[in-house]
Amino acid sequence: MTEDLKRYLFSIAEAFVDKSLIIDVVPLGNGNINDTYLVKLKDSGHQDFVLQKISSKVFKNPESIISNMQVSLEYIELKLLSETWNIEERDWRTTSLLKSRYNNQYWHRIQDEFWRATSYIGSAYTTDVVRNSDDAEEVGIGLGIFHSLMDGFPLKKLIKTLDNFHVTPKYHQEYKKVSNYMVADSCDKTQYCINFIKEREAIVGILDNAICSGELCHRVIHGDPKVNNFLFDNITNQAIAMVDLDTLMTGLIHYDLGDCLRSACNPAGEEEHDLSKVFFCIDSCKRLLSGYLSKTKKLLNEADYKYLYDAIRLIPFELGMRFFSDYLAGNIYFKVDHPSHNLDRALVQFSLTKSIEMQEFEIRECIENLR
Repeated sequence: MTEDLKRYLFSIAEAFVDKSLIIDVVPLGNGNINDTYLVKLKDSGHQDFVLQKISSKVFKNPESIISNMQVSLEYIELKLLSETWNIEERDWRTTSLLKSRYNNQYWHRIQDEFWRATSYIGSAYTTDVVRNSDDAEEVGIGLGIFHSLMDGFPLKKLIKTLDNFHVTPKYHQEYKKVSNYMVADSCDKTQYCINFIKEREAIVGILDNAICSGELCHRVIHGDPKVNNFLFDNITNQAIAMVDLDTLMTGLIHYDLGDCLRSACNPAGEEEHDLSKVFFCIDSCKRLLSGYLSKTKKLLNEADYKYLYDAIRLIPFELGMRFFSDYLAGNIYFKVDHPSHNLDRALVQFSLTKSIEMQEFEIRECIENLR
């Protein structure tokens, strides 16, 4: 981090706390969308907090993110305090929003940049990949707790922050549009992606069609339940929180579960270059589903179970298509380290999709056995 950037971040942090309390501002996490930092404060009754710049390229109405966070966090807090709510001695925690000292709002805007601050949950850690099957089960439990906590929330209170989020047919239309402008002499990797997508066009609308037919219904979803958006307790290693609620909105819980499994059951991680190392770990899948369903059996109906495998297969395929489309469009959505970064990411997701397809029978059998 350059000194100029450091000074600038200090000035942003001062919007939320007196500058005399700030010790340092350091990068936090490795998200593909927003820029995130940890603001370290002097030990004088004040807690460190997370400072985040919301991507204006992705979120056109960032105030809606703040609104969704406010109403959802209030709902969760009330439910956690309810005498009827029980998470079996688990210390589930939530973040809170900090108000700006300048405008008394839960954000700070400077020129075209939109910043928000949230409390930092200490004595906890994150990980980019699950280290063992116990981690996988904890991730499943964490997602199940989150869905259970949000069950019953009035959907009309949530503002749509992203259009067509997880509407796979729309992503496919976007892919078709950008692929028309491809150069003729595409590389082998590019051609592989084109063929991979074409061979699976029949599954593009499977979840969307189930919504239209009334088989599946919308609920509150996290929207980005990657492994590194779960916090684990330093001592117990239990999942104790879900963070990064920017994409919290209405949708299918299948989106969350498919995305969570995609992230947790790939031991190689999302940035692996050696595709021979990328596979869908069935053991992690079983443990994650076991943890998730232990908290959500009362929420799921027959149709929900019917489409679980389809979601597990579709979501990595969808993300691979999104990465590939962004690569073709010139890397305008996801942050990249080099020009072919999104192409490499797409290949990882397609390898994961293929591994899931090869284990379809085992995955379906696992779902049936856990019902």
